[in-house]
Amino acid sequence: MTVLCEAMSVVIKCDSIEAYYEGGWRRFLTDVPNGQFCTDNELARVGFMVGEHVIKYLEILHVKGLQFCPPPAWWHLWNSNPLPFDRNLVRKVDDIVVVDQHKGPTSPCDWVQRESIQLGIDGPIISGCSLLVEGRENAINLSVPEGWTIEQAKGMNYYGDERQEDKTGGIEFLKTQGKLDVYRELESGKQVFRPSADSLFPD
Repeated sequence: MTVLCEAMSVVIKCDSIEAYYEGGWRRFLTDVPNGQFCTDNELARVGFMVGEHVIKYLEILHVKGLQFCPPPAWWHLWNSNPLPFDRNLVRKVDDIVVVDQHKGPTSPCDWVQRESIQLGIDGPIISGCSLLVEGRENAINLSVPEGWTIEQAKGMNYYGDERQEDKTGGIEFLKTQGKLDVYRELESGKQVFRPSADSLFPD
């Protein structure tokens, strides 16, 4: 059992949602902010392209009862404000981990296993995560968001957070157009679009 982990994925243990999320599983599904949700009934995943969206969703999950305490160095990649989380952790193990499709979990996590999955003979290699269970061999049965296709995976260009562009040399920011930020690929000159920081969770 494996959930897709394209771009940036907020991955949550399903047992934690049922036990600690205000309103349980049904309310959690109602609160999912976009169409990038999938689950294998062990892990729930919500995907994002923008770091600020990840941060805001984590804040919502925290308010609703789930636990996530990121390392300060990780948090300050996107947010210069103090951590809004209570350091007096209720549970020894967090309910949430954030997974980058290129780097894997962005903080130490001993309950997920990262998977690299080849889609067909000539298909793309995509990233996924499964719940790590001692002694169990994981059979990859990929769960993806409704409407997701292999063609979308082939066309997927994810460079990481845009604030790292000067380090990666991959893209440069051009402008904001409506609810989209427009970038240019430095190598090809092709324009790349991604949601702007306030497009999903407007102030």
